[in-house]
Amino acid sequence: MAQTEFRVNTSRTLDSTKLMKLPKAIENLYYAKLVTGTPVYAKSQALWINWHQMGFGTAIRQGPPDINRDDRCLVETEPAARWVQVRLESPKADLVKHVEAVVTKVETLRVALKGKDEADRLKALMADNDIAALVVNPVIAALKPLALRAEESDRIIRAAQEGVLWLTDDDFVGTSIGNWTASEGGANLGSTVEGRITSRVGGG
Repeated sequence: MAQTEFRVNTSRTLDSTKLMKLPKAIENLYYAKLVTGTPVYAKSQALWINWHQMGFGTAIRQGPPDINRDDRCLVETEPAARWVQVRLESPKADLVKHVEAVVTKVETLRVALKGKDEADRLKALMADNDIAALVVNPVIAALKPLALRAEESDRIIRAAQEGVLWLTDDDFVGTSIGNWTASEGGANLGSTVEGRITSRVGGG
């Protein structure tokens, strides 16, 4: 089982809306890569339609329908006053590494995005060739041969974009990747920490 942790340092204690966006961003990045990188998923029009019908709201802690259980991820969130730790665990080590690569790339853009509103941040992110290649272009390519309605395709693409957009909020100072012990302000992997929110995304 592959696992990683993202610790997002914050300028203040996050409200519930922003706190819920963080794990959802990680999930969106994970599942966009899983579906587009797995031909049996990418070519399934029913899977894409069912995913769209399920919705992409932050309150929906479930991966796309029709995904095998062994392909799903486990996400845990531990909030604190000035940081939030999000743990990602999956049998798919390559997907975990992919999410790490996207988060690392987003960090290189954080200073340039500081102070911009959401629309301008999204525009700048989509103009970055690496972000486009890692996150959005594969989704667009997978949807192109399918017969989805325009609004369905647009919402799915938007969900992929939100995977990076939600990581760039001005309240986020920066993100580091690794594992932390309780004495370092985090939690040992596998330990039980008060306040930790756990969800097996799409599990069942």
